[in-house]
Amino acid sequence: RTGDFAEIKITGAKEYDLEGEVL
Repeated sequence: RTGDFAEIKITGAKEYDLEGEVL
């Protein structure tokens, strides 16, 4: 899910780990 992770980080909504779970 590294692709999803990258998109999530770009949005800057929250911080997620590499599995897409909220830290």
